Amino acid sequence: MSAAEDLPLIRKVRKIFEKSKFDFVTDRVHFWIDGDDDELTEVDVCVIQGNRMFLIECKSGSLKNRNTQLRRKKELISAIKSKSVRKINSDNNPKLALSRLDDVDHVYLCYYLGDESVYKNHKASLESKEILVWNNDAVTYFDAVSETLR
Repeated sequence: MSAAEDLPLIRKVRKIFEKSKFDFVTDRVHFWIDGDDDELTEVDVCVIQGNRMFLIECKSGSLKNRNTQLRRKKELISAIKSKSVRKINSDNNPKLALSRLDDVDHVYLCYYLGDESVYKNHKASLESKEILVWNNDAVTYFDAVSETLR
């Protein structure tokens, strides 16, 4: 599945957090860390509330290169916690301020898996790695209660 096919899921998740009036919500975020000339990773949706950050991956189909993606996300989480991210921007906010990360102490990785069979096949494995896993039912519920989530 391409990023374009994931876009409806990204929009749903972004809408939920915007309705919940979280401090900061953006999508398609690019991160670079100290000592790395190349982009470290891209995250579909990034949400910050106080000292908590949620990095949300939205997948409408299979999880291609899952282990590589998870390794890169774990590296990103370590970089955020150690304050070694040197640049951040997003497609809708190219001048995103690095200072947005200053107060972040807790980082949570979440996967929204839009395909039910992919969700069933990967849920237990992802959760065993302390990753939050959502399916369409969870996102529908979160959307229904989003104004009270905060």
